[in-house]
Amino acid sequence: MIDLNLEQVCLRQGDFTLSANGRFRAETLGISGKSACGKTTLLELIIGLRRPDHGRVHMNGEVLDDVASKLHVEARARRIGYVAQDADLFPHLGVRDNLLFGAARADAGGPDFGALVSALGLSALLGRSAKGLSGGERRRVALGRALLSGPRFLVLDEPFAGLDEVSRRGLRRNLMYLHGYFQIPWILVSHDRSDLRGLCGTILGVKDGVLS
Repeated sequence: MIDLNLEQVCLRQGDFTLSANGRFRAETLGISGKSACGKTTLLELIIGLRRPDHGRVHMNGEVLDDVASKLHVEARARRIGYVAQDADLFPHLGVRDNLLFGAARADAGGPDFGALVSALGLSALLGRSAKGLSGGERRRVALGRALLSGPRFLVLDEPFAGLDEVSRRGLRRNLMYLHGYFQIPWILVSHDRSDLRGLCGTILGVKDGVLS
């Protein structure tokens, strides 16, 4: 379960301001909004890559940011598996070593390597270089690497962006299976609200930097 509590959170970037306030509890949480509305900025704040200028961020009962008391929990300590929009694999490593990098970061034990590789259909890719993968393959490897790190939950930024319809359907099946088998909660972000239907129990919107 994700229990996200944002108390009068504000983050300014030049002329842009992100504002978020409210408590959101869900097993699978979706965030939708147009490009450049602040979705990725919100994700980076949740996972600890950015600090708010004002307010408090609570996650599952733990205070992660409190501007008034100058508290900030670093991203690594938050144990959130993050899959960026570009999948962000290590190009000098093969598929197996990209996955093992995630497993090496697990503090509390991630899922079984073999079971996860099988669930994501990565067995035939283990000997491949990360450089030659298709967009869908890259997303699956990045997802596997994040899960192997043993996160409390996943954050996926635009996982369907740039994929053809076959790859999109395949990734949806992968996500639904992973949630059912490994019981991993997630926050899933997409500019297309239809991407979130069936995958997210609760869907929030971001418009002009305001979460609602």
